[in-house]
Amino acid sequence: MFRKINSNVILLIILLISLCFRIYKLNELYNFDWDQEDDAQKVTEMITSHKPRLIGPRVANDNGFFVGPFHYYFLVPFYLITNNNPIAGAYASISIGLITTLVIYVVSQKIFGENTARLSALIYSLLPSITSWNVMYTAPLSLIIFYLCHQLISGKNNLFPLLIFTYSFSATTHLVPVSLFIPIIISLLLADKKPSSKQIILSLILSIIPLIPLIIFDLRHQFLNIKNLINFISVSKNNDYPPYLFLRSYWRSINLLFIKIHYLIIVERIVIITAALTSVFLQNNKKYKIFIFSWLLTPILILSFYRGNIPEYYYGSSNIIIPILLSFLISKILSAKLLTFFSVAFLTFQIINFPSTPTGITLKDKTEAVSFLINQNRDPIFNVSYDLPLGFDNGYAYLFRYFGKEPQNTPAGHLYSISLSTRPSTGEIVYTNNTLSIVRK
Repeated sequence: MFRKINSNVILLIILLISLCFRIYKLNELYNFDWDQEDDAQKVTEMITSHKPRLIGPRVANDNGFFVGPFHYYFLVPFYLITNNNPIAGAYASISIGLITTLVIYVVSQKIFGENTARLSALIYSLLPSITSWNVMYTAPLSLIIFYLCHQLISGKNNLFPLLIFTYSFSATTHLVPVSLFIPIIISLLLADKKPSSKQIILSLILSIIPLIPLIIFDLRHQFLNIKNLINFISVSKNNDYPPYLFLRSYWRSINLLFIKIHYLIIVERIVIITAALTSVFLQNNKKYKIFIFSWLLTPILILSFYRGNIPEYYYGSSNIIIPILLSFLISKILSAKLLTFFSVAFLTFQIINFPSTPTGITLKDKTEAVSFLINQNRDPIFNVSYDLPLGFDNGYAYLFRYFGKEPQNTPAGHLYSISLSTRPSTGEIVYTNNTLSIVRK
């Protein structure tokens, strides 16, 4: 009983650490860009019009297909609570981060033991990524799929329908988890106790449930989404990119420490990959060893056929188990006291090196610029242009609507320009902060 209470207390501490790392300087660091603005527009439309959505965000590119609408429904409570404040997306992302910390603890504990669970959850809790988009569900859903595959190999074939349902649901959130069908097939082949005919039929029925909104949408729109999906798969990709680009993206996706020195980042990644592979070799069960290898290598294999620029997050479904494998190896090597010391040292290092400098133009920067324009009295009617690099003009339109005063594209609206430059060729600088300037033309 004491050990159980002690474990719960430690888990609570880890969750509190995870929360602190995610809310620290949130207002100064959170970005509100294209994905976040698009989500905000869709969700607020759902709230104000009371109209449900059948499709979710578009993936792959501007001509890609739509995934399921779960992401929008998950965001709705956060936008309701904050009265459509754009910071709502950050709160949703924090919630998913806490859920993932909990899931990684539970999965690690059930498969690898308590020490691995504590350390892996701690490592993940110290890797905050406050980005609100539909990719953020990849980590917790992939962990659940990993656990269910492991259980299937262990002989618990009654979980097969749940496994297929979870996979189908995850595939409706983004493209990233789709590649997990290969580890699922491998776990099925490795399982001594195969699913029964009834379980397979139930799995097929359950797999359709997450797809129902997309099916209804296609039936009402001449199968538009299916056609876009087929087009995405069949159309040849740009072959101008080098064939090894997928390896560069994978290399960049391996990060567990806040390090800025280039050669130390190289050492860190080599150590992490070596430790993860060593951890797989240390598995006593040959079937588990094969399964984990397939889990790690599947996205690399699949993406090696893609001739294009691959974002690092496409390896998220496989990389989420790297903290678990690393923790398993460390727990094998270190004693209980040294493991505690390592955990404290890791926590201290991450606190000291926490990246407190924002990347890009943050929500705070944009909010301050918009607030200045709507509150200035010099030109009650104004218009706005954006003298910004491509893709840097996102988020402002939603903020103007949120604050209840939008630019007017009329002769009476005096033109202001939002710029990164502090030395405009023409006009008067009327506002500036560390990132943006506003020029009155």
